[in-house]
Amino acid sequence: MDQERGQEKALIVKRETIFMKNESGNAGSITRLFGVILVFLGALDSMLAWRGGFALSAFYIALIVSGIFLYAIGAVRRGSRA
Repeated sequence: MDQERGQEKALIVKRETIFMKNESGNAGSITRLFGVILVFLGALDSMLAWRGGFALSAFYIALIVSGIFLYAIGAVRRGSRA
């Protein structure tokens, strides 16, 4: 009887250890990084177009907005894991 309880406790500990190893500590970091890269590229492209005297394209604004959106998704994913 005691041996069975000991085995059950060992199984529970092993399950928790496996669960903790599978749980990623950096969830959402790649999404946030990709968002920051898009914002950076959109900002640089818009500044270069502005400096060159070209009209600001909707594409640059879309890059910045999509980067902010991806960063927000990554931040939410990070917050749900903490």
